[in-house]
Amino acid sequence: MNQWLATILIIGSLLSGLFLTVSAQDAQIPQIEAVRLWGQAERLYAAGRYDEALSLAAQGLAILDKHLSREQSLRRDDVYVSSLLLNTLGKLYRAKDDYERAISTYQRLLTLREKYLGADLPFIAMTLHDLAAVYEAKGDYAPALDLRVRGNDIREQILSMSLSPKQFANSLDAKGASPLESAIETSEAGVQVYLLTIAGETDATISLHVLHAPQNKQAARLAMTTVFQRKGRMLDTKAEQFGVLRRYGNAEDQKLLEELNKLYAREAALSNSSGKGETNDIQEYSRRIGEEGVITSLLMSYESAISMRSLLLQTHASPITFNAVQQLIPSDAALVEMFSYRPFDAKAKTEATAFGPPRYLAYVLRRGEDSPQYVELGDVASLDEMAGRLRDALRDPQGTHYKESARAFDERVMQPVRKLLGTTRRVLLSPDGALNLVPFAALVDESGKYLVENYSISYLTSGRELLRLQSRDESREPPMVIADPLFDLSAGKRPSTSGKQTKQSVDQSSSNPLAKDLTAVNYKALPGTAAEAVALGQLFPNATVFTQERATEAALKKVNRPRLLHIATHGFFLADQTDYEAAKQRGSAGLNWGNEAFTRETIRATQPLLRSGLILAGVKQKASGTDEDGVLTALEAAGLNLIGTKLVVLSACETGLVTLQVGQGVYGLRRALVLAGSETQVMSLWKISDAGTRDLMVAYYKRLEAGEGRTEALRQVQLEMLRGQSSPAVTKGGKRETTDTSDDASAPRDYRHPYYWAAFIPSGDWRSLDGK
Repeated sequence: MNQWLATILIIGSLLSGLFLTVSAQDAQIPQIEAVRLWGQAERLYAAGRYDEALSLAAQGLAILDKHLSREQSLRRDDVYVSSLLLNTLGKLYRAKDDYERAISTYQRLLTLREKYLGADLPFIAMTLHDLAAVYEAKGDYAPALDLRVRGNDIREQILSMSLSPKQFANSLDAKGASPLESAIETSEAGVQVYLLTIAGETDATISLHVLHAPQNKQAARLAMTTVFQRKGRMLDTKAEQFGVLRRYGNAEDQKLLEELNKLYAREAALSNSSGKGETNDIQEYSRRIGEEGVITSLLMSYESAISMRSLLLQTHASPITFNAVQQLIPSDAALVEMFSYRPFDAKAKTEATAFGPPRYLAYVLRRGEDSPQYVELGDVASLDEMAGRLRDALRDPQGTHYKESARAFDERVMQPVRKLLGTTRRVLLSPDGALNLVPFAALVDESGKYLVENYSISYLTSGRELLRLQSRDESREPPMVIADPLFDLSAGKRPSTSGKQTKQSVDQSSSNPLAKDLTAVNYKALPGTAAEAVALGQLFPNATVFTQERATEAALKKVNRPRLLHIATHGFFLADQTDYEAAKQRGSAGLNWGNEAFTRETIRATQPLLRSGLILAGVKQKASGTDEDGVLTALEAAGLNLIGTKLVVLSACETGLVTLQVGQGVYGLRRALVLAGSETQVMSLWKISDAGTRDLMVAYYKRLEAGEGRTEALRQVQLEMLRGQSSPAVTKGGKRETTDTSDDASAPRDYRHPYYWAAFIPSGDWRSLDGK
């Protein structure tokens, strides 16, 4: 799959090895002519002129074969040129429905690559999947399944870097590494590029099961294994790399992490506000963007270095297999793995027409079952739209139609899943895409009950996360609480709390939120968080509590593996606008390229972890400690040392909102806290009630201290609120200390509304704080 990218990379290697190193000698003229004919054949193939393309490709291969018959042995360049021609001939025969010739051509190509390029390179996997597609088009699914198993095994070997760095490098050099192999870097960007190149193979593997072999247990296991190995891969890999260095690294390794954190801080500072004032000077703009380019390059270099160091330190890596994940599912639970895939049509003439619109499906797996069950949920577009409407209904505390939206979404998504769950009531749920933004506990079943009433739901990025959660580390510090920050240090104390006070996210009214200066927003005080700090200080007498002017970004960055971390402040989430070209168009339409706003936008457009974070003390003065501005981005949060931290609670608004990348989980504070090493994260999906959150949090921590599980404790508090057993706090005068998001401050507050109890979701380890 993704043949164009692979072909371009192969050509790059060919040109560097053939045209740049050797002059046009007679012995190489046949090679050059063969490449010329191949290029013409590819253009004709793209135009749908298959017969003409076939004639030219066959002519080029004949010329090359005649030349090679006189050679003593094949050179690397000979193999590459032959591969190009054979690959083109294979897809041309397939396009003409001449499956037998397509099979024989791909088999010849596979033999050539295995003999001269080695059996563990991406080219081999690519050919295996191409050959599988021919068998699928032919309707012969057994050999297609075997080929996809072999191809996926090779992909996993490459992704897992099962060889040592030296062995891996030697393997590539010795067996004819092309730019395709070289692109498989260990940096996050490198892994992301590689995953994109094999996305079609992932879709085709799932399609083979769902569309052609739905009753085949081997096909089902292969499909779910592929999801385990690909979904959330970047997060899991990077979290493991950081964790290894934090646990086992020497002084040089720790210095490497420190330097990486400095780069995170510098990039965050550029994205928040450049601090240089508005300017129309194109040279100043170029300087800022140039600095960002340097930082980006350094970040990739440091991430690659960290990856290689962690690989050397790591003594054992658990393979990502079906059995390895399955045996970690609790005996009374089921894993529900949701995934977005594009249905693959093996009979399509071109890759552009081979994949249909994306659809969601769900695999359900229990321990001891020989294969998973599955159900298709529907097209991604309509379900994403329904998810948005559901969130809009749930986050309105005065709304009355939320149950209808919750029931409609449940009917499309969870009702089909429940048929596969049977009597199982504990669910390890791994959503995908926009489904990550849905609080499934607030869905309503056929009998009118919220799912929280009958199901305990824990969230995972992917089922593969169960493997990482087996590593438990000890914390080094007591609990830390950061709450009630003094946003404006010049005030000297917390501002008046009269009037409407709510936990608010950054105003999104601007048509260009990525250009917003976060330090210029007028953040309102959060008196309810002061009460949270007092209550938690009483629950945990040894806790370190930072409030008011001490609740700084600098204080938070000094954290060193606390047992618990609780942060109660404003959160922010900037709308997902990743289209860089759209950003430039807005700039040319009225936003000067030289000003700070455009600088911020262009930087945030390329780094999702700069679009969410927390606001801390001193943000008004852009002074929250040495070289800190009071804005902690998710990128900076990823650099915190939270190895051994059992739980991080972000008692702030919209901290669970994320930039979505289908198949790779979520980019935001949740992702950052996993990278930092925390075991469990609890955060919110919408703007939340100040005092209502305080009541929920205090009750939650009491249950945790009593030994309840991190998921079950939250569920029980939610049930208390839903059943009316928890009521809004009142003062002596009988009025609420703070108001909520309603414009009517005198409106009654009913904790039974899911607005109050459903915003917070738990992700990661569901067990009690001591691991039971």
